[in-house]
Amino acid sequence: MRPASSVAGATALALVFTGAALAVAAPASAATTHVTSIAPDESTYLGWHEGYANATPAFSLHWNGLFFGNGANSQILNGLVDSGAPGLPTTSAELGALIDGSEIGVTQGIVFSQVAVSTAAGWGTLRPVAGFETGPHSAALTDLWTSSRTIGDVTANAPVELSALLTSLEEDGDLRYSGFGVLAEAANPGGVESITWGDDTYLFTRDVTAIPVTSTVDVTAAEIRPDESTYTGWHEGYANATPAFGIAPEGLSFGNGANSQIINGLAAPLADADLAQLITSADVEVVSGEAFYQVPITFGEAATFTTLRPAFGAGPGTTTFALGDQWVSSREIPATATTAAIAANTPVLLGDLIEAIEANGTVNVLAFGVLAQEVTPTVVATVAFNGVRYNFVPAAAVTPVTPAKPALAATGAETSVAIGAAGALLALGFGLVAFRLVRRRAVLGDR
Repeated sequence: MRPASSVAGATALALVFTGAALAVAAPASAATTHVTSIAPDESTYLGWHEGYANATPAFSLHWNGLFFGNGANSQILNGLVDSGAPGLPTTSAELGALIDGSEIGVTQGIVFSQVAVSTAAGWGTLRPVAGFETGPHSAALTDLWTSSRTIGDVTANAPVELSALLTSLEEDGDLRYSGFGVLAEAANPGGVESITWGDDTYLFTRDVTAIPVTSTVDVTAAEIRPDESTYTGWHEGYANATPAFGIAPEGLSFGNGANSQIINGLAAPLADADLAQLITSADVEVVSGEAFYQVPITFGEAATFTTLRPAFGAGPGTTTFALGDQWVSSREIPATATTAAIAANTPVLLGDLIEAIEANGTVNVLAFGVLAQEVTPTVVATVAFNGVRYNFVPAAAVTPVTPAKPALAATGAETSVAIGAAGALLALGFGLVAFRLVRRRAVLGDR
């Protein structure tokens, strides 16, 4: 659970995940590693660990970074050697270049860089006199640094230019370094997004891989049922007496006369789903009005049902979603040992909401869709979910079928044949009548 003292940092972190330039750009040849766990003490020095023997952990690792110095001083180091093993041999020039080229992405509070060193005369931890505040920061060889212990002629906690400090240490002989990291004091708890050291960048953020859209599906009005009598497939989520949706030439028209929630119930729930990946890969294309994306889920041992949606609707254009956006849950998310409770319909960062949900147990995604309110009738052209784009289109027009005409006669058009035959019969009839009249006159003349 992020402590109350880091609430201000949440605002800054929202910028990190919505396009601000706080994120540290790693060198082209760098390897990027997501730090997913930190040991609570130095029982094993190798790898990321807490350098102080705090009875209660003073650090926490979240989707949006490392938060430390909470209630006690905290020193988070990446040990490069096993416990008891000698450090890595180096020179003052080589170590100076590593420190000078390092970068720390600070998200809140005051953060001090840390480098663990040893010489033939002893060991200590080097740190700058001035800590880093919010933003990406690099050290300089002209900065004043101190050593936590006296090493040869380097007095503990005495400010010395970093270049001179390293030269003095090398003169002691057998200069080595065994780890690097950051420190935050309880008076000013810190937050760190990333550390770049040498050719490597370490991210204290959630690793989310986008799901590309690879197929499309057309959805017509006939495929959207007017109620939830059957949940699977496209349907209206509200019990409206009169349908408040339809398909217009531009797309799905809904929120017409009543609130409308058009949902696609999945044939099989996505079990143990990665909500961060699914939601940040989704989008909605709004033609007019204001649409709210919807993701119904169940979570925890009791399979509690809730619907997740953005706190603010999407206007015209294509809207995507980020972990730093404000979202709400239709039901309360209970507290766990590591996360605080989140009240129903209370806007929080999507990353915090997902973290709290996942801390409660298994997540199953049941459906997805869009909602429009009666006060703002809306038209949506498309929605994308889990690699598929759904286009709302009118049903294809049915073209009337005209019966085929009989084959034409060899002598010409069908009408010509009919008229010719009738004319012949008519001519034949007039001939017979004339013959009979002539003959009758002849007979009468004889009389």
